[in-house]
Parts: sequence; C-alpha cells; structure tokens
Amino acid sequence: MNSQGSGKFADASGGLNANGQRETLRNRLAISRQALGLLTQLMNINGIRRPLEFCYDAPSSEAAEALLRRLQDDRGYVAEAMVLGVGPEHVVVIGVSVTVGLSDSEIEVWVNHMVKIGEEHGCRFDGWGLLRP
Repeated sequence: MNSQGSGKFADASGGLNANGQRETLRNRLAISRQALGLLTQLMNINGIRRPLEFCYDAPSSEAAEALLRRLQDDRGYVAEAMVLGVGPEHVVVIGVSVTVGLSDSEIEVWVNHMVKIGEEHGCRFDGWGLLRP
C-alpha cells in the first residue's frame, strides 16, 4: 500500500477539496492499474475473485468510526481503526473487502467506490493489496 500525505489537498474542515479528491482518485487508479499489471505478469489472475486488503487515512477517530460503520454495515467488510503515533490526529482504517474481480474494469469500479466512500467521511483511500490465498 502507498502512504502519501494529503495535507496539500485539505480544506479548512480537514476534508479533501475537489482538487484533492480528483488527485486522490487519479493516483489510486494509476497505482491500481500498475499493481494489476504486475499481478497479471506474475500469476494467472484472469477470472479470479479475491478479497482485497484496503487502507484509509482518517483525520480523527470520529471520522474513522463513521467510515468503519459504513464499510461494515453497507458493504459487509471487516475493518478496524488504529491510532498511529502519539495523538489521535493520525488514524488509519484497515480492512478486508468481500471478493472483488481482478480485472481492470472491476478494480476501477471498486477503487472509485472506495475513494467516494472515504471522501463522504472526510477520509482518504490509501490503497489496496491482494491477500495471500
């Protein structure tokens, strides 16, 4: 997973502004295409559906908890929030999705959805990874 600061895209409320949202989506889609390309080269993933590990950066424990509820209730994902560092200002939400098809089109739809859910709660989707079978 990739970890980049989102401060330059934050608005006064601590959430992402429109430029930050577009940049986050553009970055996550580019990284996802690269990852999927490497996976395709290294293993036969055509037609495979797998759960994916995911990560978000949250500006507060409250934002992380709201995101957790959404991911767990609406999507059926298993997720948890962790405070990193000394204070509650850096909260990370990690989890595992239900199965997702490992194709360019399905990953693109999933990443778009994950970025949007994060934005709705003032959080930034940091990326995904393939779990070992």
